[in-house]
Amino acid sequence: VLFRSFHFATKHDLLAAVLEHVLRAMAAAEGVPEALEGEDPLAELLAVMHAEMARVTGDRELARLFFDFSVMGARSRSVRARMSAELARYRRAFRPLVRQVLEVEGKRFSGVTPDGLCAAVVAFIKGAALQSVIDPRGFDVGGFLAASDALLVPRSL
Repeated sequence: VLFRSFHFATKHDLLAAVLEHVLRAMAAAEGVPEALEGEDPLAELLAVMHAEMARVTGDRELARLFFDFSVMGARSRSVRARMSAELARYRRAFRPLVRQVLEVEGKRFSGVTPDGLCAAVVAFIKGAALQSVIDPRGFDVGGFLAASDALLVPRSL
């Protein structure tokens, strides 16, 4: 059930309710661990990214609404502020895991800040969602996930 009530006093109230639903679903971050149980934080980060990319590309209609609101946010200060706050929260959800990656993989990530890596992670995830919306016939989610794993997983020397 999308909404408990189907009555909204104004069009703005309805739009705000839809925006909240879309943001909660697209930036859920429930799968992002706060602490790691394993010994390889980078592998854990990549696994979480993989799961998030699969999740956000799994519902193209929801992803389309997310990007519709993104465009709307370019003109609406209130939509932009709400989306910005939610994306910031989503990036923060990755911070504990990203900090562990940077501690363990300091040489590999020399000069990378936690904010920078969190932003890259979220951009990768949202970029997958954008492609699934813009080019649904040409964008193969399974192929993208396989290529992402090959691109992101560190090689053994």
